Amino acid sequence: MEAISPSTWFPVVTLVIGVLLKAVFDSWTENRKARFDRESRVEKRKEVILLQRIDLQRKALGDLQESIADMMRSTGQIHNHDLAVYRETKEWGRNLSPDGVSEAARVNFRSVSLMRVRISDEDVRRMTGELSSLCTQVTLARSEDDSDRAIHAASTLYHATNERIGEVLRALEHQEQAFLS
Repeated sequence: MEAISPSTWFPVVTLVIGVLLKAVFDSWTENRKARFDRESRVEKRKEVILLQRIDLQRKALGDLQESIADMMRSTGQIHNHDLAVYRETKEWGRNLSPDGVSEAARVNFRSVSLMRVRISDEDVRRMTGELSSLCTQVTLARSEDDSDRAIHAASTLYHATNERIGEVLRALEHQEQAFLS
């Protein structure tokens, strides 16, 4: 039997090695592309989730602002009713507030409590809790002086809380702009 000449087997071996190397390099390229696509999808999902969180916080903060404004209004109505009754009877807090005002206050306090827990900013949650506490002190005060002190403290804290909510809303806007840029 005659030996196969190198001019015959060399091109065949080269072709086989070339096909195998091409398959290996194609596999590496496909794996890298698949990994890149997977990482890209994960990043996009993270961005979508973060933008959704920003939107939810923005809505929750707006709802909270409305709720604390309503709570302050109903607290003020109760305080004014107590003052009017006190001027007539000289007894503080003996008469119940009108049903519509009491029910509105209950709904407003409930709304603030529900909204407060949805806020991610610790300062806003703390300030809102203190504001609710002060408004409760107004409605349960034993004297005109106690009620006046609590309503004035609540008014001051209400302003500070609104300012803090505004700061958080602006920070959320900046975060959103950073992602969109």
